[in-house]
Formats: sequence, C-alpha cells, structure tokens
Amino acid sequence: MPEPKSAGSAFRDEGAILVVDDDESSREMLARRLRRCGYTVSAVPSGVHALALARSQKFDLVLLDMIMPDWTVSRSWPNSRPTPRCEKRPS
Repeated sequence: MPEPKSAGSAFRDEGAILVVDDDESSREMLARRLRRCGYTVSAVPSGVHALALARSQKFDLVLLDMIMPDWTVSRSWPNSRPTPRCEKRPS
C-alpha cells in the first residue's frame, strides 16, 4: 500500500493540535496550513467544545483565540482540572 502524501511530500505525523477560534475562516485557514505541515488537527468554534475535546483526546498543542464571545481563556482554561490526557499546561 502506498504511503499517504501531504502537501507533495511524504506524510509525517508531527503531532496533534487543537485549534479553537470562533471565526470560521481563521479557524479553517489555520487548520489547513497545519495539516499541510503534517499535523493532525482538530478545529472547534468555542472554548466549551475545546474543553470537552481536550478531556477526551490527547493534544500536543492547543491554539486558543484569546478573544471569543463565550469564553474567557484566562479564567476558564487554567482553572479547568487536568486529566490523565491533559496533565501538562503552561502556567
């Protein structure tokens, strides 16, 4: 079976990234660019969706839009309790 290709080069699994942005065009553009670089990307429109996904899947990096109407990152994300899948967070 041939190896999958991404952006014209051999596929590389560089890691899993969660993109969180309420602006659909920004979210999708960033997700496409990261996928072309070999990352596995999940993209969600809100912090609530992000927390639910982060608790059920392992991500190497979470990219958060700092200004979203339904979400205060500085208050909500750091106060969320770590789980076995999400133990390391920058302080």
